[in-house]
Amino acid sequence: MTNPALGQLASLPLELRLQIWNYLPLDSDGVKDEGKPPRQHLAILYTSRQISLEASTIVYANLDLQFTIDPYYNRKAWLRIKTNFGTDYALHDIDDAVKRGFDKLPYSKLRRIQIDIKAPHRRDPGQIVSLYKKCTALATLLEHAQDGLPDLSLRLSDSPSAKWTVDNAPQKSVACDRPRRVPAVDPIIDRPDNEASIYCDDSQIVLCAFLRLRNARSAQISIPDDMQRPDPFFTSLENVWTDEDPFGTYLDPDYTWNDTKLQERMDITFTDLDLELDMLPGPTADMLRLERFSEWYTDEAGGHSPYEREYERILSSWTGWKQSRDKVAQKLNWRYGVMRALNPRSLYYQYTGPQVSVSGLTLFMPENDDARKKSLCGSGSVSKVWDQDTWFRAYENGIPPFRLQNKWELLHIFWRFHSDVLPKEEYDMKDKLRGWVGGDDIAFQRIGFFEENGAGGARAGEAMDMDMGFESSGSGSSDGSDESDMEED
Repeated sequence: MTNPALGQLASLPLELRLQIWNYLPLDSDGVKDEGKPPRQHLAILYTSRQISLEASTIVYANLDLQFTIDPYYNRKAWLRIKTNFGTDYALHDIDDAVKRGFDKLPYSKLRRIQIDIKAPHRRDPGQIVSLYKKCTALATLLEHAQDGLPDLSLRLSDSPSAKWTVDNAPQKSVACDRPRRVPAVDPIIDRPDNEASIYCDDSQIVLCAFLRLRNARSAQISIPDDMQRPDPFFTSLENVWTDEDPFGTYLDPDYTWNDTKLQERMDITFTDLDLELDMLPGPTADMLRLERFSEWYTDEAGGHSPYEREYERILSSWTGWKQSRDKVAQKLNWRYGVMRALNPRSLYYQYTGPQVSVSGLTLFMPENDDARKKSLCGSGSVSKVWDQDTWFRAYENGIPPFRLQNKWELLHIFWRFHSDVLPKEEYDMKDKLRGWVGGDDIAFQRIGFFEENGAGGARAGEAMDMDMGFESSGSGSSDGSDESDMEED
């Protein structure tokens, strides 16, 4: 029976029709009609379902996608996608990619995917964190590709202003040489854990975001000419990308690159960068701290929080790393208090009283105790409304680094004007954290905020009370030592 959707083409056998589709002008230098761009020729795919089914196979088989990721922070810019057909997409975020259908694209039918990652500038260390976040989002999109991936090429590219190397050595934007939260021997690189982590190299920080990719037809990592290939890491990663089974299949503890160890490595990288972000200088880090606070919740204060859910998954899995788990939990609890203190939708913040400036952040101070309680109560303590845009309007230049002095000031202000009025969960998440680890006790104690395992303690007078109770209203050391501490953590 003749298929009416094909018109006169229905009189031709399928084999001949497929040959006709091969003549579709797909390349960017293809034939143009009346000055229209080449992609207009693909309009034939929308004439009928049958033609789309037949011709799309040819189109996808000749389609190359190039994902370009730069290190700059722009709230409304994630990455660019270009095709060899002449199309160009600027995606805002992963939700934008889903709306445009990139989550449904049959990637396995494509000819090639190329991921081009631009080098971060070493004088703006927040750029490596920005790159990692962007790469993680892209990996999440590609990880769920149905039937796998096509030929996969990842390229690390220099730019006129930034390179992946410094004096022919790998660039390292952030100091991650703290003692590792891993067993005595690193399961991936097989070196003692008291040596600098291989993930301190910027190139391998971003590559860590792609450890979950699988089932690529082929895989290749390209690097600049003056960069030494850090094998066996790159070769092992290329091999992992071509494994046919999905992530989570290889659990053999004797296998060096088993998926459990890879997930541990990704979790360590995430927590390391999140801790580093607290104190990193530079404009990119300022905006990333603002974005982190603005995205803490997605609906209302105390509501759905992907950020908290990620930490819940990680901390609940660190059953054998109690000391490190407790330190990360304490700092997360502290960060939560600061986020609540700075929430621009809280009635406390909106109170139009005297102002106080803490490291460039303007906070409003009630004139007296009655005014404080009035500003915090009434329609509800901290506003349940959560609005990400309000954060960016309130702190248009971002959130400055949390050095020791402004940590004391921020938390003292918050504790003094919140703790006896607000419900405990409004300024403290210790009970929630204990629930994440199955009720196991977490040592929320007075510690040096910058103290690390085996790295020496904080000096007297610089201790941070992680319980948010202050013995005095002092603002910590004033001898400039917070700068050295910033480098120490």
